Amino acid sequence: GESNMTIIRPVTQRVASTLSVQEDSSLPFSVVITPFGDRAELPRRNDWSDGKEGTRDDATATGNKNSPKKDKRDLSSQQTSSYNGDNEKSSPDTTNILPATLVAKCTHCGAPLNPCSPKITTYQYLCGLCGKTFSTEPDEQFDARSKSEFLSPKERSMYTKRYRGLSSSGSSMFRKASSSLMETSRHMIEYALPLSRQKYNDDDDPEENTPSNRKGDQNVKENVYEMPATQCPPLLVLIVDATSTDSRYYDAVCRSINSAIKDAPSHAHIGLFLISEDGGLSAFDLSSPFPHLKHCRVDAPPPEEVDVFEDAMETHAFADSDEEEEEEFVPLVDVLNIQSLFVPLCSIHRVHVESALRALGDYTLVVDQACRRNDYGGGIGNKQTNKSGPYIGASIHSLLNFLDDVNAIHPGMFQQGNDTVLDVDGDSTFRYAGGKMYCFLAGPSAEVAVLATDDNYMSDCIGSNFDYVSPSGTVQTAKKKIGTGGFGGSCAEHGKRYGIDPIDQPSDAYASYYGTRKNPAVMTESLDPENGFSATKPPIDSSDDNSSNENKEHLLPPSRYQDIDEYFDELGTRCAEAAFGVELFVIPDELNQQTYLGIPILRLLSDRSGGCGPLLVRIDDSPPANPSLQSSPSCVENDKFEVALDALLAEAKARSPWVRPVAFGTMFRLRLTPTLGMDRTPFEPLSSLGDDANRPKPVRFYRSKGMLGPVSSSPDGGDDLWIAGSCDDTTTYSFDLDITSNSGHVIGTVFVEGRGEVNLSPGMQSCFAYTSIIKNEDGQYVTVRRLRVLTTNVKVAADTETLTNSLDAEALAVVLFHKLNAASMDEGLLEVREATQTWLISTLLCAYRSAELHEVRRKMRASRGLSPCESDSLFFANERLLDRQGGQLSDREKLLARGHNRLCSLPLLTYALIQCDALRPGKGTFRPTIDARCAASSNLSAMPPASLARGIAPRIEVWLSGDDCREPVVDSVNMNMEALRQVIMEYQPVRDEQSSPDASDISFPVLFVDSPRLVMVFDCRYLDNSQSLVPIREKIKISDTLLSLVEIAAQSYRVPAPIYYFLGGSSNANFNEVTPISLLHDILLEDSGTSDGVSDYHAWTAKIAEEV
Repeated sequence: GESNMTIIRPVTQRVASTLSVQEDSSLPFSVVITPFGDRAELPRRNDWSDGKEGTRDDATATGNKNSPKKDKRDLSSQQTSSYNGDNEKSSPDTTNILPATLVAKCTHCGAPLNPCSPKITTYQYLCGLCGKTFSTEPDEQFDARSKSEFLSPKERSMYTKRYRGLSSSGSSMFRKASSSLMETSRHMIEYALPLSRQKYNDDDDPEENTPSNRKGDQNVKENVYEMPATQCPPLLVLIVDATSTDSRYYDAVCRSINSAIKDAPSHAHIGLFLISEDGGLSAFDLSSPFPHLKHCRVDAPPPEEVDVFEDAMETHAFADSDEEEEEEFVPLVDVLNIQSLFVPLCSIHRVHVESALRALGDYTLVVDQACRRNDYGGGIGNKQTNKSGPYIGASIHSLLNFLDDVNAIHPGMFQQGNDTVLDVDGDSTFRYAGGKMYCFLAGPSAEVAVLATDDNYMSDCIGSNFDYVSPSGTVQTAKKKIGTGGFGGSCAEHGKRYGIDPIDQPSDAYASYYGTRKNPAVMTESLDPENGFSATKPPIDSSDDNSSNENKEHLLPPSRYQDIDEYFDELGTRCAEAAFGVELFVIPDELNQQTYLGIPILRLLSDRSGGCGPLLVRIDDSPPANPSLQSSPSCVENDKFEVALDALLAEAKARSPWVRPVAFGTMFRLRLTPTLGMDRTPFEPLSSLGDDANRPKPVRFYRSKGMLGPVSSSPDGGDDLWIAGSCDDTTTYSFDLDITSNSGHVIGTVFVEGRGEVNLSPGMQSCFAYTSIIKNEDGQYVTVRRLRVLTTNVKVAADTETLTNSLDAEALAVVLFHKLNAASMDEGLLEVREATQTWLISTLLCAYRSAELHEVRRKMRASRGLSPCESDSLFFANERLLDRQGGQLSDREKLLARGHNRLCSLPLLTYALIQCDALRPGKGTFRPTIDARCAASSNLSAMPPASLARGIAPRIEVWLSGDDCREPVVDSVNMNMEALRQVIMEYQPVRDEQSSPDASDISFPVLFVDSPRLVMVFDCRYLDNSQSLVPIREKIKISDTLLSLVEIAAQSYRVPAPIYYFLGGSSNANFNEVTPISLLHDILLEDSGTSDGVSDYHAWTAKIAEEV
């Protein structure tokens, strides 16, 4: 059977039979994978000990299309567990999980036995991955196991019983069929992995403690598969930049930390550090009711040094001395105690942590102590005290060195080839499951400081003024600021996504289109009296020619340190090895609003460790909000600081190690059938990046041994193994494939001696090992390690038409975004836009040629009396070819592949990509810095296909108000005002002066908008007030079904999207000085103009069709 395609999603669900077929489609041969996603698809129980392995319903695991599917709108089907396994509907049963040691493996490639491995003889199977035969005989399997796959005597006996059917007494109990083994019937399954090994003790049974039973490791008694979470807890390491003098920064940091730890379980451990200028590192001793700081210092690499790694990461403590040259340096491990540094969040220590956060919030004394400003004659009020910025990289290296010094270990080390045998009853080591590092920065880290001020660079990309046409038609001058980046994959202000400012002095055209600034609920008199809609679109800003600046937006300034991009890439890999995902929260204060923050370089630290990407938060717009005000879109007084803070708190909570299902210390191995191979070619920077040796080129590290996404190649695990410190249920990777056979054909058979040619369908297997915290049968939190194995095979497409009919548009969006993002880092935004359009034209041309060839073949088959092929049922010549009559599509639509079953979405998908915040050149008021743009692209890069698709092109549905509406009246609306006009007029109630003015008695059309950036319910009376029976000041009601759907949609993303209700009434007439219409315009992608002067999507597709 076909396996579940929600975790592994190829761009085309069929594989091209030859290279020429693949090339003729112009589609990428790529795969998207979400290794920890869709946990509900796993079998609820892996019962194996009762001898009834094959008797349970495996429909879900095998992808049976006839099996019942949960409604995506059913709230019970959503993964909203507050902790891994806390909600049993979101995770499989933890009882009777089959140990991976009891599953036969291919003795050649190591692939676990799976349904894609056909049986040859009683104990012989053909490996569906490497194409070689292997035996399940116990002796051969035991000999092939490596030391890290130790089997205890009990496990050896169990394995023999499973595959040979022999009891301990030697009596024969042969199984009737191999299908009774769950691994031969389930395409996706999880196994238990050992956390550690237990030593033999001197008082163990002498008969058990024999060399024969201790084969493989002379000191090991048995594997340990479960450990109380109190003995192997998750860690949250908090690193705070203490160089800021802005009270709002410390307020935001402390509230973010409180948000992250609010729902933390009592076994979770936390450590709090401050970093300061000149390599200062201070740690809170959280074991005391009165937390105090212990000061250390990290040595940073000298400027302009060729190698930034030598002698760079040694950490020392310094004695209290006024003279730096008299400081006495001692190892960090002699200064800090692990039990004082990381404390559990139990009731006692939680009070200590809260006390430390209060001290940090009242930062005057604590920060002075951490930064030792008194030694420099500065003090907290001196803005010149920040000499060089903090060393975030060196500080993280110091913490990892400290964990090594105290022999801190995590279960992932056990599978990484660590030969240390752990005594689970001993206390000599510090064990942890894995964790997150939260790094809060108020400005640029010293490591990413620019070598010297480049006036041209700063003018073009950092702090230049720019002119734009305001809605009133006048040219306005504005200063570029850091802005915000990363929230929902965006970096544009609300209401200004496409580079226009509908708020500033609206002209008549804008007033009719958007409503007035003071009261957007009442449209102006310039509306068209016949239809209630303005016939005028907002003016297009065409005053500035950005072509000269578009290719400068990707350039980075020369760095103070050479190879600093490689430095952070390797540091991220080291964090992954230590089972830490790094989360970066950059909150620049007023002093750093015109500063390059180095996010394109720091991103490598997050990407390689498995983090969710840097987040850039702007808090300088206004003073702190009144805490008594409710943070709500309906609160007029709610200022930008509070809104940005709300989003920051949601991100800090969602990225914590315990809110969503999170995997730690992950290892991802990919196996492919013989004729398929991964494209591991690294991105090579072009000369456009400059010849300056000090100019960072992070694009070199965007792909990690062929894998794109927040993951790192294993330093010593070969080319098919990747690691990450953390991974949640939305983390997504992608990679490109090649057909590697000499003939250029996908070979679907293999010769087996004695059997001849045996079918071997092309396919792949992913093995994902991870550590997690779950609840056991007793309701206690325990630390476990699991191995998720997903094996899939795919059908072969013999021609281009069959191949394109299997297109997965959402997977294609992920792949294209990765490719375009890498190209933008290398070649610039202008080349990316041109290359994207060229690719689309090529693909549409290939689609048309495919239609011509398919029509010829179809006629030939019909003339010979042959049966129609599979693609014939989806092919209509009069909707694909220009010379055919009788179709409903115009010639332009045919050229745009609107008549193709799958390719019809390509033009809109392509337009959405080049218009997304990460790839759209600056225009009008949309002028993101390279830091904000990079934060947005990093967030998008880690999204699963469905989330990324809605991030670039939101879903819009039309519902009706009232309690009786149970489903949308229109489930998909084009993203332009004209389409909305037609739909709304169709469902707008007929005007009747005798009707009741009560809004609850009339059904009005409302829009439901779903995207990672926002989830919104929008009253269409804002668009058509002239035809409304009820004034907008009267609030309307929506059904419980729609309310539930809104909540489900918001919770479906890694970070729950903010929910906005605009349902009339005076309470929600304004939102941070942005009208509801402005927010709606943010999602009308098809009305947005491009930076090269194309007015909208319709004009752009006309241009593309003409090229085709």
